Amino acid sequence: SITQIGSEIISDCNIFDIDFGENPQLALMGKGAFKKSSMSVIDLSKATALSGISADAFLDCSNLRKVYLPERT
Repeated sequence: SITQIGSEIISDCNIFDIDFGENPQLALMGKGAFKKSSMSVIDLSKATALSGISADAFLDCSNLRKVYLPERT
């Protein structure tokens, strides 16, 4: 299971879709994690342990239209 997405790990990529699936352990997204990526939708709704999204995680993502985050109870 993925617990962290490192800084700029998916930046400047022509990836259009990433499925994190059932990954409740994902807790942190590093600085610029998706910077300048081509994705239009990022679904993190099942990442129930998500506690931090670092600065500029989605910087210059001109195609990004929706980011789904987990619901808090």
